[in-house]
Amino acid sequence: MPVLRPVGDNIQYDDAGGVVVTGGRNDLIGSASAGNTISNNGQDGLYVTGVLTGTEAAGNQIESNAGNGVNLFQVRGITIGGSAAGAGDQILTNQAYGVYGSGNSSGSVVEQNEIAENTAGNVDLSSARGITYAPSGTVGRAMLEVHVDLGFPVPQGGPRGECKEEPQAENEQRDEHQEAHGP
Repeated sequence: MPVLRPVGDNIQYDDAGGVVVTGGRNDLIGSASAGNTISNNGQDGLYVTGVLTGTEAAGNQIESNAGNGVNLFQVRGITIGGSAAGAGDQILTNQAYGVYGSGNSSGSVVEQNEIAENTAGNVDLSSARGITYAPSGTVGRAMLEVHVDLGFPVPQGGPRGECKEEPQAENEQRDEHQEAHGP
């Protein structure tokens, strides 16, 4: 299988998607010194499946694609970004996730990338097994949901971030109960 080495290219406005890599090994998509612009494509910017050890995507600008910026499905031993200076990809403003992974993807790494402002969220590797995510690059506007147990019930209703005030009679009854029986 030939080695794919698009470096310094503009891969844009393709209805079928930007770069599709299926099978093979040691494929290079961009480099720290000469990445590609992969943008405004009709599906994913970079779709990688069935790829084995050695494939790297580095130094690319992957933005404004109709699908995911990078979609990894059952890949082994690949790197998106990298630890070398300039190896990180810019993965911005895609209409799905910045980086989405699924399936068994052992030994793969996503590191040192700038990932921000993607519509569905920046990174979703929850359906993937074996991808190491090292967000030492910039991750902006991450879609993170945090649940905190405050140790007491929170009144429901009202717009998000607001609590309805309890009627005065209920407050007085609660205070009387606490005085008689403790908190």
